[in-house]
Amino acid sequence: MKDDPVHGLRLKSRAVPLEELIANGGLERAIREGQLTLHYQPKVEMRSGRTVGLEALLRWRHHLHGMISPEHFIPVAERHGRIHTITRWVLEAVIRQCASWRTEGVLVPVAVNLSGLDLAERELPDYIEALLKRWDVPSLFIELEITETAAIGDHQICDEVLSQLSRLGITVAIDDFGTGYSSLQRLKQLPFTTIKIDKSFISDTARGSQEMVFVDTITQLGHRLGMKVVAEGVECGESWALLAAAGCDMGQGYHISRPLPGEMMSRWLRNNVPLSCCATSG
Repeated sequence: MKDDPVHGLRLKSRAVPLEELIANGGLERAIREGQLTLHYQPKVEMRSGRTVGLEALLRWRHHLHGMISPEHFIPVAERHGRIHTITRWVLEAVIRQCASWRTEGVLVPVAVNLSGLDLAERELPDYIEALLKRWDVPSLFIELEITETAAIGDHQICDEVLSQLSRLGITVAIDDFGTGYSSLQRLKQLPFTTIKIDKSFISDTARGSQEMVFVDTITQLGHRLGMKVVAEGVECGESWALLAAAGCDMGQGYHISRPLPGEMMSRWLRNNVPLSCCATSG
């Protein structure tokens, strides 16, 4: 095995390049053969220490490529028109997991990451609504995360899709905030309920650092716009304390827990936090 300089993967000599693999239906085969899995990472309220949500994170374990990071295969899937296939698989898997957790009394909303291309799919809200009805899951158990860059795409279609999702009662977070070029006007126009500060600002939050100035500014901005603020990539207790002092509402990162498969996350939730953190309906 050797390192692939393009994708950073550990590849066997028989493995085809990732671009070719996906172009020739590799993701569809991965879904059929159970190569795609989801891990979940908790989001914890800083004031109370309660787990108030989870983020679903996609994993692809290929028999030749090994574990392929979403950072590598998602952009390729977007280029080859395969992203909607992935998104729909993730949405159904997450909603099915939420239904299973509800029967166990685990009432925690789960966030799903969307591609900017997903926001150009007018059928997406109807698809999500149908899944929620099929699995009898109230809409408040699903949150969608879109990157700051995706939010500045095709305004008309993006706004229509986000407005329909909001009417369904689905909350939307702007992810990786601080790395794109969204305007304050766009932030005000779109139905965001949460800002997630990009982990690049969190990794070096020593007191008085420039990163901490950014965190303070973004937190104040989010609160003034009526949004909750989540700090991603919290790796240690010192960062947690500084972020809590800055007014961040929630934290997410390895200081709390690494991403875990669904069954392991069920045990983590039972052992670490109160099970109910959102009201039920329907």
